[in-house]
Amino acid sequence: MAETKIDYKEKKGFWVVEDLMELAFQYIYNELKQKDTYDNFSDIEKLLLDSNLIINGRCRGYLTLSWRRFFTGEQDELEMIRLLENIIVKLHTKEEMISVEELHSFSSESEDWKSFWDKPFPKENLLNVFNALIKMLKDEWESTNHDIGFKWD
Repeated sequence: MAETKIDYKEKKGFWVVEDLMELAFQYIYNELKQKDTYDNFSDIEKLLLDSNLIINGRCRGYLTLSWRRFFTGEQDELEMIRLLENIIVKLHTKEEMISVEELHSFSSESEDWKSFWDKPFPKENLLNVFNALIKMLKDEWESTNHDIGFKWD
């Protein structure tokens, strides 16, 4: 499993398995598609396009967080924090393990999506990613070399 460094400002960030970031972006993409809920983004279409590239496996080997390019100011950061917090609330309503059925329900053109996500997955891994992203957006993330980890038996 390939890992990638996700950073946002001042080289602060974390290392994470690319497949886990693709899964996280499935949730981000689905949340972004509710455009009426997130009308404070300066350019939601660019965020949707970027997320779509990631969920379809087109960024493997060079997956990065491109939000700096699309955000024009603090309002975009606040809107993304709100979006990520909404995802976290929804994840907390789920069982501890995300079912294979849910994992396979996501649309992806990636050839190995369904074969990789072949058993239930701990939602804790996703919560760790979303909480780290929120801390990065709030300038509360201090690490430049943290490993999010990937617990999946």
